[in-house]
Amino acid sequence: MKSAPARSTLQVSVLHGDLNHTNHPILLGHYEGDTIAGAERVVDNMVEGALSQRYHLGRYPGRNGTAAVALAPSSEIQQSLDVQHGAIVIGLGKWGELTPSALTQAVSQGITEYCLHIHQCRGATDSSKAPVELTINSLLIGSNTSANIAVEDSVNAIVRGVVLANRALAQRPNKSQGLMLPRVAHVQFIERFLDVAVDAAKSAHRVAKRIVLEFQTVVQVEPHMEKGSGGLTRLVPSSTRGYWRRWTI
Repeated sequence: MKSAPARSTLQVSVLHGDLNHTNHPILLGHYEGDTIAGAERVVDNMVEGALSQRYHLGRYPGRNGTAAVALAPSSEIQQSLDVQHGAIVIGLGKWGELTPSALTQAVSQGITEYCLHIHQCRGATDSSKAPVELTINSLLIGSNTSANIAVEDSVNAIVRGVVLANRALAQRPNKSQGLMLPRVAHVQFIERFLDVAVDAAKSAHRVAKRIVLEFQTVVQVEPHMEKGSGGLTRLVPSSTRGYWRRWTI
């Protein structure tokens, strides 16, 4: 958990890599009646089968308005490196019916649930009154499963959902403990394919300008895309040159 430059600032970045090399809980969606497969299966392994356990007990998100948080225990090394594997699963409703506005609402619900989960875990062990600034990774939810949602629509809906959740949390401090509720200060989108990652990076800059004007908040987008491990090159247009900032091991 790292501090953001300013409490009202939301940082947005894009990582070209695979899920196995992420350092923060991953935001992902699940359609009603669907199975755990693909990226969800990868994340399920990262949280030691916690998603499958919920699924088989009938407690898995799917319907609109549902969300679940699962965090894997961190080793001493992971704690020293600020690594926290986890999942924030949001219900997307029935397949084919997802819209950008519905995705925004689902993200807001999931982020709120996650921040409250962190607050509950923190309350008994941390007496600091400073708000916790959280970082999450996020898939480009809906962009490869819904004909109604393009990459930019997904980026826009997710960033808007985080902003709305942060605003709601800031208005509801835990007065009984004197603690400010946690907030998400950094959203890092992760995408395995280069062409889609570049699209997401460009979209983030356009989206940020609109959200700043609409919500009168501060959204800072990293100027360059990060290159992580496990990314695939499906297409390398000339526009990708200059996007790399650093290699992440």
